[in-house]
Amino acid sequence: MADGHEETNKLLFRTDAKASGKKRYISLAACFVVLLVLAILFIGVGIGIGYAVFGITESSGSGPNACPSAGPVQTELAWGALLRYDGKMVSVLDKIDDLLKTERINQTLKTLTKKPHIAGMDTNIELAAFVADEWKSLKFDKVEMVNFSVLLQYPNDTNPNKFQIQFENGSVYYDSPTASLEPPLTEDENQTGVPRPFNAYSGKGSATGKLVYVNYGRREDFEYLSFNKSISVNGSVCIARYGKIFRGTKAQLAEQNGCIGLVMYSDPADYAPKGGLPSYPKGWSLPDTGLQRGSVMVWEGDSLTQLRPSIDGVYRDSYEYAQKNGAYPSIPVTPLSYKDAYEFLSKMDQSNEAPSDWQGQLNFTYYIGPGFKDPYSSYNAYIEVNNYLE
Repeated sequence: MADGHEETNKLLFRTDAKASGKKRYISLAACFVVLLVLAILFIGVGIGIGYAVFGITESSGSGPNACPSAGPVQTELAWGALLRYDGKMVSVLDKIDDLLKTERINQTLKTLTKKPHIAGMDTNIELAAFVADEWKSLKFDKVEMVNFSVLLQYPNDTNPNKFQIQFENGSVYYDSPTASLEPPLTEDENQTGVPRPFNAYSGKGSATGKLVYVNYGRREDFEYLSFNKSISVNGSVCIARYGKIFRGTKAQLAEQNGCIGLVMYSDPADYAPKGGLPSYPKGWSLPDTGLQRGSVMVWEGDSLTQLRPSIDGVYRDSYEYAQKNGAYPSIPVTPLSYKDAYEFLSKMDQSNEAPSDWQGQLNFTYYIGPGFKDPYSSYNAYIEVNNYLE
């Protein structure tokens, strides 16, 4: 009986092995068929892409067995190195070489920088149209100009900003020329449309008070004044130099610490260092009458449509809401040249000498203040900003 069972088991084992082998054979055959179908499919897709991208429409020969052709085969070119341009098949590398000529780059930069073009102005719209036309000429798939309505601020040409030293009675001792107008240094700059000096999204209004030098206007600078020098900037007009942090953060910190106005100038130590490059127009350094315009808004994008597209029909917050929630300062803020900053900083009260890392490169020792030294001790700093929103 045992031998009979053993023979039966062997027979069953051989039968199972044959069935298993047959199943494996069928599986391998199925995999081969699937791979063959995929290969044919990929080849078909590749041919379709070739027709679509390279525009292979010409036929070699005639009759039902004629094969499509794109002309002579250029075997030295890598895949994708041909494109159809103005109805012709051209080398991508040759086309790029044509577009990246030095003369073309120079001409494009001259076109883009020839006229002042603040956001929202007609000249800026003209340049946007120029860029769109250039892109269309390069055969971009889709080029369109989309309109976004955002809140902008501009300088007032008829009532420019001011930064002055005033007598006690409010009459003017010194009126900063570059607070209201930056003089042109080349003939190209002597044209209409050059924006007056301003910091966009500054608070509007005026302020009069003792002047305090706050270095770069960083948090640690205000902490140094408070903790190390026991100097309060509350109710003062502050003057800070550009650099280290964003100008909008300087304005934000100035207001938080009690400043009633802020003027920012570019110190030569940072923008025209001694022994450095010559000043413009002979070099890249900032000239003594030059100044930095720019926004002091600390939010990103349009302040009235945060996290929403600035298009027609979208809900907009109010300017007051954005200002109250910290988008931009409520105090007046304006830029100044270091030539005019000299007239203020050289007259500072000398009770508090600025530390070594607060010293700039104007030709005097920097003092903090507050206020001016004799015989100017009764004089005040006056700032006035008349920017308008649109």
